[in-house]
Amino acid sequence: MLSDTDFRAVIADASQQFAELIEHGNLDATVSSCPGWTLTELAQHVCGTQRWATQVFITGEAGEFPKAPTERTELLAYFNEGARQLIEASIGTDPDRPTWSFGPEPRIAKFWTRRQAHEIAVHLWDAYDSQGKSYEISNELAIDGVQEISEVFLPMRLRRGTVTPVPQKLVLAPIGSNTRIEIATDPIAAGPIVTLTGSAWDLLLLLWGRKQLSAVEIDGDATLAQEFLAQGVSP
Repeated sequence: MLSDTDFRAVIADASQQFAELIEHGNLDATVSSCPGWTLTELAQHVCGTQRWATQVFITGEAGEFPKAPTERTELLAYFNEGARQLIEASIGTDPDRPTWSFGPEPRIAKFWTRRQAHEIAVHLWDAYDSQGKSYEISNELAIDGVQEISEVFLPMRLRRGTVTPVPQKLVLAPIGSNTRIEIATDPIAAGPIVTLTGSAWDLLLLLWGRKQLSAVEIDGDATLAQEFLAQGVSP
C-alpha cells in the first residue's frame, strides 16, 4: 500500500514537472483530453484543485476554487506556491482528522493526499500530451489509481445518478501484477464479465477517458465494455 509520504512525493515530483511545463512550454497549446482548454487553463485548474484541497486540510470543510493568473510568470509563481502550501497542509494535518470529502466513510484528511496525488498525475499526462510528449507513473501508483476509481468515483456517480446500473462487470488486470480490480455498477452484477488487460497506466488512462479500448487487450464482448465506459466512471 502507498503511504501518505508516498503520495506527497508524487505531488511534489509531478508538481515540479508541471511547473517546468508552465515555465517553458507552449501555454496556448490545446489540451485534447480536456476539450476547450489550453495548457494555461489546465494549469489554472490544477492551481484551483490544489488550493481547494489545502482549504479542506486546514478547515475540514469544502472551500472555493480561487482564480489563478494567466500570465506565465505570475501563473508559475502562483502554481509553485499552491503546490508548496498543499504539501505543507498535508504534512501538518492529522491524516485521521475528520474532513469533508466526496469519498466513502470514513471521511478523513488522508483521502485528500491520495486524491491530489492522482489528480496531478493524470493532469501532468494531459499537460505533456499537449506538448507532444509522454508521461508515465509507477505501476504501483497506477494500480492505486484504478482502485480509486472503483472505491471512490464510481460509487459517487452511482449515488448522484449519473451512471445507470448495468449487469456486466469489468475486471481490470494490470500486466505484471496479481491484482485484479472489479469495476461494477451493480453490486450483485450477474451479467457478462469483460476482462481488460494492459499496463496499469493504460488501464487508468482508459478509465479517465484518455485512452481507447484499443490500448488494452479485451477478453469478452468489447461492445459491452465500450457501453460501460461510455457512461463515464471518472469525474
